[in-house]
Amino acid sequence: MLRAQYLGPSWDPAKVRGTPYSTGAALLAALDAGAQPAGHWSGLSAGTVFGRKAGTEAGRLASTLAPAT
Repeated sequence: MLRAQYLGPSWDPAKVRGTPYSTGAALLAALDAGAQPAGHWSGLSAGTVFGRKAGTEAGRLASTLAPAT
């Protein structure tokens, strides 16, 4: 996945809000066609999403995700 590639393997299991069709396929196709990446690809903006299992999953996710080194 793109998250793991650019942010590190600990971000691969992160749950992402939004559409299940947002897979990065269009971005990869553009890069494969010769588009040049630009901007900051090694950071993100994230927050805890509270749901039914906020007490267990949210705390565990927050404690296991670390910035890529």
